[in-house]
Amino acid sequence: MDRPDRPLTPYPPGSLRELLAIAWPMSLSAATGCLLVVSDRLFLSRYSPEAFNAIVACIPCYWGILDIAMSIVGIAGVLVGRYNGAKKYSQIGPVVWQMLWFSMLLWIPIHFVLVPLLPHFLAESVRELGSVYLRITFYFLPIACAVFGAIAFFFTGRGHTRVVLWVTLISFFSNLAADWILIFGWGPIPAMGIAGAAWGTGVAVSTSFILLFALFLRQQHRQTYRTGDLSLRWELWGQCLRIGSPNALTRLINSFLWAWMMQLCVQYTSAEEFLLYGMAMTVYVAFFFLIEGTGAGVTTVDSNAIGARRWDTVARNTRSWVLLSFIFCGFLSLFMVFYPEPLFRLFAIDLRSGNLRPLIREFFGWAWLLFFAEFFHFNFYSMITAFGDTVFRMISAPSATASSSRCRFTIPSAMAPIGRWPSSSTPSSTRSS
Repeated sequence: MDRPDRPLTPYPPGSLRELLAIAWPMSLSAATGCLLVVSDRLFLSRYSPEAFNAIVACIPCYWGILDIAMSIVGIAGVLVGRYNGAKKYSQIGPVVWQMLWFSMLLWIPIHFVLVPLLPHFLAESVRELGSVYLRITFYFLPIACAVFGAIAFFFTGRGHTRVVLWVTLISFFSNLAADWILIFGWGPIPAMGIAGAAWGTGVAVSTSFILLFALFLRQQHRQTYRTGDLSLRWELWGQCLRIGSPNALTRLINSFLWAWMMQLCVQYTSAEEFLLYGMAMTVYVAFFFLIEGTGAGVTTVDSNAIGARRWDTVARNTRSWVLLSFIFCGFLSLFMVFYPEPLFRLFAIDLRSGNLRPLIREFFGWAWLLFFAEFFHFNFYSMITAFGDTVFRMISAPSATASSSRCRFTIPSAMAPIGRWPSSSTPSSTRSS
């Protein structure tokens, strides 16, 4: 029975057990999302090193645009949590619908701006394959915003995280099947390589949307939360845009630098060096679900507590996620700092230069350090976002953008003796292993 006035969990508000109860289904749901990315890369590493490098280099362009859009669409989760905590249930459905309409409108700038221009942003060495991947995935981006932003937050903002978990698990297995068939070919279906990975992502996103949208429109939800009210509410648009726009500007700055630095890395390092970097960051992505799930739990607990004016719960929840960060990062250090070789062997890529193998531990170690820093960064801003103070994030972003971009993309190359910034007289074609 879906009782709207029930507590989030049976555990003390703000306790570590409550945060875990909220976060673990979201972590598992996020894990399937991370594994969608990892599976694409693992399959493509067996298809060709060129396709693997191309998807590593171009995926920041897709994630960057998705991140900017989700910074606005995701405000629905904050408002759902507040209305749920304040017991204003009839206002929840209309909020979700405003962000559904916003997601669908994204097709206009995607078709007329992003698809024509972004391939020219890619480095020459990955432009052909990367353009194929981006052209397909961009057209599925509004659906991803609608399902993983607006509709998913309808459930998670009310503490119903297991629904999203099961739907995401179904989409994950549909992606695995689609990847295997479309990348390598099967029967009459030809091998499509990186285009197959893009279409597999589209299959997974569409499957999630169909399932969650059907649950969103259940009769019980239409009666209690007015999920059938799809009218445009400009005051709700204004509220979401007012809270989300500073966040979007922050993501725009970070995303542009992230994607730009990636193009420099793939253009000015050898193919094997970039392969090694891509492997380390793929492992980082594989474990990012711990950060994302905890952040979703922090936002859910804090936004409900703020809606109910329970400030002591916010303080206890902060202590809980700080403790959780040390637990997760300490566990992960076993696989990324002290013994990373088993993770490296998951990739079916043979590094021809034997002198690159000693750098595996160093690359994976830097990826773990980034994970440790990102855990605090992500959850702190999840707490700030629950308060609706996205302006603080916008102001603080410029000072952190450059350092976070360097940490994410250039520290491994700078610390290991492989980052060779070319002189103007050295053609890029000569800088290969």
